[in-house]
Amino acid sequence: MRVGKPALIAVLVISITITTYAQYVYCGSYNGPIYDLTRVPNKNVEQFPDATLVGQITNFNTNDPYMACLNGETINVWTAPSEFPGVLVMHNGNQNSQCVYVTAIFTTNQGIVSTLSAILYDAQQIISILGLMLAILGGAIYGGATLIPGQTRGTLQAYAMGLIVGGFAGIIVSILSPYILQLISGSSGVLCY
Repeated sequence: MRVGKPALIAVLVISITITTYAQYVYCGSYNGPIYDLTRVPNKNVEQFPDATLVGQITNFNTNDPYMACLNGETINVWTAPSEFPGVLVMHNGNQNSQCVYVTAIFTTNQGIVSTLSAILYDAQQIISILGLMLAILGGAIYGGATLIPGQTRGTLQAYAMGLIVGGFAGIIVSILSPYILQLISGSSGVLCY
């Protein structure tokens, strides 16, 4: 089978485009976990006949200077099975005026990375709630202990301070854990996990 010059040129242009995008990191949160995104040439996904809006990527993040104006933004996620089979498509084409338009693809099955991201997200939520509950319980016990005389008061207040400090430590850990993971992993300045 003979392939014409236009087809070869199209394949070459797409290969060069994807290779150019590959030097940058694109990521965002979809339904909680954070996923790596693969940027593809921009398409008006919302105009495809089989396009269905299924959700949004929140906190989009990249080290691509051309796309940096979208950092922290929320971008629509679509399915378009005929044009992009087996993947979800992020595209901001029908979201008011944008500094730049982007199309990227991803799957929710990214192996160990997505699993660890989901675990980190769940752990952050649990630790934040638990830390808040411990701090409130500690404050209540400390306040209640002031009504009790003698040594029992001191014991209860010591336990209460432990609960308060532990609660705030949990909250701080849940807030700082993504930054600590970024520091340990030595990532490229894009906070994805």
